[in-house]
Amino acid sequence: MQITIAGVRDSLCQIASPISLPLTESGIPGYWSGPGVVNNIFYPVNLIGYITLTFNPNAGECADAISTSLLVFLEIPVIAGIPVEVCEDVPPFALPTQQGNVTGNWSGPGVANNMFNPNSLSGNIPLTFTPLPNECAGVGMTSISVQPLMTPGITGVPSMICSLSEPIALPEIQQSITGNWSG
Repeated sequence: MQITIAGVRDSLCQIASPISLPLTESGIPGYWSGPGVVNNIFYPVNLIGYITLTFNPNAGECADAISTSLLVFLEIPVIAGIPVEVCEDVPPFALPTQQGNVTGNWSGPGVANNMFNPNSLSGNIPLTFTPLPNECAGVGMTSISVQPLMTPGITGVPSMICSLSEPIALPEIQQSITGNWSG
């Protein structure tokens, strides 16, 4: 007898709950085998891609085993909208809770309520994007380099000048920092 598989999904999220596989196909009793199958229950965890599942008729049934493929998927969010580098004195800023098609929350040093505050941080700060429980997605990681404030040493300016001297041009760059003079 020819068996037609019915009642098995075409795809399933890797972090979804296990699913029970039907114990009969086309009226023929049997059992399932394949990666992630234990006692006719399919566990998608740690599987990815097309997984071949086979329905095996019970002994004495006049039918051949038949296989089907089930796609196990997990979206890995591509992290975007996060600056690579900030100065430690920038005000706290929002981290985007939407990464591609995935919604989630941020955690890490300096993060509270999806806001990043670089105050008192320095160096490479790791941040973790954790998808919401209903999302079929894995955790995303990135980092922000927090740079300390730098006070440039003043060079190229005479230490003394006569009040009757002609005006002088002050250098706009001091130790690779561009700025303006005042006073």
